[in-house]
Amino acid sequence: MNKLKKYFTVSEILDLLRRKVEDGFEQVSVSGEITNLSRSPAGHFYFNLVDQSSVLSCALFRGAATRLKNQLSDGQQVLASGRMSLYTKRGNCQLIVSTIESSDRQGLLKKKIEELKKKLQAQGVFDLEKKKSIPDFPRKVAVITSPRSAAAADFVTIFSRRAFSVNLVIVPAVVQGETAAGSIINALDLIKKKGNFDLVVITRGGGSFEDLYCFNQEELLVKVAEFEIPVISAVGHEVDYTLLDYVSDLRCETPSACAELLTEKQMNILQRLESLKRYLSSTGGHSVLRYKERLLRCSPVNAIRNLESSVKLAQRRLDRIDWHRFIHEKIQVIQLRQAIDLSLRNMLELVEKLHLKKRKTVELIQNRLFDLSPNSILKRGYSFVTVDNAVIGNLAKFKNRKEKKFTLNFCDGGIKIISQQEIVNAEKSS
Repeated sequence: MNKLKKYFTVSEILDLLRRKVEDGFEQVSVSGEITNLSRSPAGHFYFNLVDQSSVLSCALFRGAATRLKNQLSDGQQVLASGRMSLYTKRGNCQLIVSTIESSDRQGLLKKKIEELKKKLQAQGVFDLEKKKSIPDFPRKVAVITSPRSAAAADFVTIFSRRAFSVNLVIVPAVVQGETAAGSIINALDLIKKKGNFDLVVITRGGGSFEDLYCFNQEELLVKVAEFEIPVISAVGHEVDYTLLDYVSDLRCETPSACAELLTEKQMNILQRLESLKRYLSSTGGHSVLRYKERLLRCSPVNAIRNLESSVKLAQRRLDRIDWHRFIHEKIQVIQLRQAIDLSLRNMLELVEKLHLKKRKTVELIQNRLFDLSPNSILKRGYSFVTVDNAVIGNLAKFKNRKEKKFTLNFCDGGIKIISQQEIVNAEKSS
């Protein structure tokens, strides 16, 4: 047996460690986050896997890298499998990776959802023209949810407080986990079998991405898209979106918002009725009370009792009446009324006389204006002379006129006159 050397060279100790590491860890899988990712010109990948407290160097050579299904990136959570080794030149322990896949379940699920979304969109499942209209006043509503959930309690409370004449039916279903999609599909089949439903609401409260993943299952989405009854999606909070929101006929942000939306028009009717009630109470309440009292008085017993009371009251009043004073006041009233009637007749006569006087004055003015009109003056035998349609107002203008022809105008027309001198001149020229 050879004696062990008392010391090792650096290369010897590192080579020994490398063999120990490689023999002890021929195949391991390590989970961690990729950092410091780089790629050599030869096509090899080098990166670190880290967790909260440690760092492990990794090498993915070109042969294994060609089998990658997805691109690697810093910050990505992965599960790397391979053999452990020691890089003797630096003394670093490293993982020689043969296969690597994402360990980010949420990332994988999101990618799967995005692929399904593109598929359904290409099939026209999200088209708006395929959406069914939501009834304004549904008579029977099916709510698919977990009966004991806070979301179901909120929905029922708000709906019951605001709605009337609506039959709300809770259809129990699992709304989280691997069996949730199948449970909701069974609930839809049950609703279809029972029939007479006007609307279906699928609802639950908020949760993690994994909690709501069941509402992205393809079999559920296809079922909802093909369902004959309108379906509303009210899943999660305002920021939560699932593919069910795109497939359903209407998306509500929360279960409470859905209950308020469905009862909005019914609530408006209730408010209108309450307003009318207050109006009738303020305007017709006294009339109703008065008619009610009249009806009570119309009963035989009350009628006789009231009649007796009225007779006694009338008797007491008659006993208190001062008949001489009453007759005197009555006569005064009659005289006052006669005086008022006389005053009214006098006023009417005065107004009529004033009207007649004003009318005569107007007629007199009209007659004067008529007498002063040019046409009236001509009718009294007057006439006027015009030359070339110009009025000759005095003798000087008549004598100095250049045109010897003139027109003598009367009330019913005019006559052209030629002077004797022009006649003589005309005979000489001929």
